[in-house]
Amino acid sequence: MKRFLRWVGTFVAIVVVFCALGFGISLVKKDSLANHLIDKRSTTVMVNNHAVSSSTSNKDDTTSTAPKLINVSSILNDNSISGQAAAIVKGKLKIRQSRGFSNTTKDEKNTNLSGFLIGKIQDNINAGIILHLVDQGKLKLSTTVSKYDSTLPGASQITLKDVINQSSGITSVSGSPIASVGSQMSWADSNASFDESQIGQYADSNLNTIISSYIIQKATGKKYETVLNEFFESAGMRNSKVGSLKDAVSYYQMDPTVGVKSEVSSDELNVTDVNRAGDSPVISTAADVAKLCAYIFNGSYIKNGTWNNLLKNGHAAGFLVSGNDLSMAQALTGGRNRVEWHRSNNTGVVLLSNYVTDSNSLSNASTQIFNKLK
Repeated sequence: MKRFLRWVGTFVAIVVVFCALGFGISLVKKDSLANHLIDKRSTTVMVNNHAVSSSTSNKDDTTSTAPKLINVSSILNDNSISGQAAAIVKGKLKIRQSRGFSNTTKDEKNTNLSGFLIGKIQDNINAGIILHLVDQGKLKLSTTVSKYDSTLPGASQITLKDVINQSSGITSVSGSPIASVGSQMSWADSNASFDESQIGQYADSNLNTIISSYIIQKATGKKYETVLNEFFESAGMRNSKVGSLKDAVSYYQMDPTVGVKSEVSSDELNVTDVNRAGDSPVISTAADVAKLCAYIFNGSYIKNGTWNNLLKNGHAAGFLVSGNDLSMAQALTGGRNRVEWHRSNNTGVVLLSNYVTDSNSLSNASTQIFNKLK
């Protein structure tokens, strides 16, 4: 009897031990799952319209907070936008999304790698390169254009700061030719108009882009296109290049005579408002333009103090400035480009479009995304 009772006791003890071990393992599994769900819910963002977690053990991930879940696809769809969207949060790429067609005739869809014309965003690039050269002591914003080109009308009165802020007082009746930066500068020397009273007043002109590109060539001793390619590499803009119109998506606009969408011709795209400087247009993606902004505002490529001295409310460095909020918008025939950025936390959104149904649709979509990011 005693032997039987000892056997029963031993059996019960073994059962208790195994149950305890099983319960402990269950707790570990449940705890791990809970942590995983917490991480995903607190850092979920939209990448290619799929919810993913940005929480990671990677030491390079410095994101401390994440935006609320953003259905970018729905926002683009609701605003009938054909193009790309990308967003960066605290310097890290968190959103990429594409919608619509890059070529309706060939039934080719836009992807995150489709190339778009950047237009005026080239001014943001030029300003970034010039400010970097200022930090290196190779340029001064107070230097007049005459140091690099004494023939340009008003050269002795226009400073480099005036040029990158599009407030030089330089205009022209007709657009400059699509040619090399040097040839465009020679054309500007003979054809530009200068109004001293307009210095300091914003008036967008691709002539300012040409002047800044020419000065970049002079200050670096390299061709402008070479400097651009070096900048793309250092900024991680792997899908950007100085290319041609055939490298870009097709652009479309509504034809009011027939009430249908029609393709924009190469002649309409190959104009100075689109190709701001040089022989060829700059082709890029929304993600690369977002990387551009994150790069020039990371505090390393350009000192924060340099930006603070330049970015006053109004127009500066190709942006419309309102405190820490910066924006850039441009119509490209039927398409539009838009950038909205919050400088203090290096967070913002970029939309590149080859077709919009309404002039306000891109700004509406951009604002919706941007407000959720900040």
